Amino acid sequence: MGKLMSVLEAIEPIKDGDTILVGGFGPMGYPGRVMRAILKQTELKDLFFVANAANQNYLVALEKLLLTRARGMIATFTRPSAAAEKLYKEGKLEIIPQGTFSERIRAGGAGIPAFFTPVGFGTAVEEGKIKMTIDGREYIMEKAIKGDVAIIKASKVDLEGNCFMSGCTKNFGALMPAAAKYTIVEAEEVVKPGKIDPELVTVPGILIDAIVKVGA
Repeated sequence: MGKLMSVLEAIEPIKDGDTILVGGFGPMGYPGRVMRAILKQTELKDLFFVANAANQNYLVALEKLLLTRARGMIATFTRPSAAAEKLYKEGKLEIIPQGTFSERIRAGGAGIPAFFTPVGFGTAVEEGKIKMTIDGREYIMEKAIKGDVAIIKASKVDLEGNCFMSGCTKNFGALMPAAAKYTIVEAEEVVKPGKIDPELVTVPGILIDAIVKVGA
């Protein structure tokens, strides 16, 4: 079977307890169609989400999943979000700086289990984390982020899964496939192999398992 499939076929491998990496910089690059399909699968539960933001106004499916079927979340921005507020009060939400967020995902994809950064030292971000002084400067240790599933969105995807992402939509989504065991890309346009200039490929097809066409 090829990589182009229906949204229901694409999300079938997702199971209870999975960690799901969700692409998007706010609404830009957010895979809304796939997320809505997951929301409709009411039997799925205990999901852990990794996403740049939680927002009840434009990330509606994610917000509802966080409210009803999430065991936790890692994010960098959470306003306005009743779901994020609830998770935070329950001690199930980790909020980290965007740069650290990106690097933790990149590290997960590169096979690096952890790294040291000065970002967040002396703030609430350092709580519970290993600290180290290197060459006279203070650092905290951040663990890599890895997921069972990555869900991203791309402007153009060929049938082999090669993706072109434009502008800020690539901020986090481009890093997530390498850090996940299974990746779904929501494509605005699907083209034949060779129709995307190799120099413009943001995510190589070898990292993509399923392609879902927007509106198909």
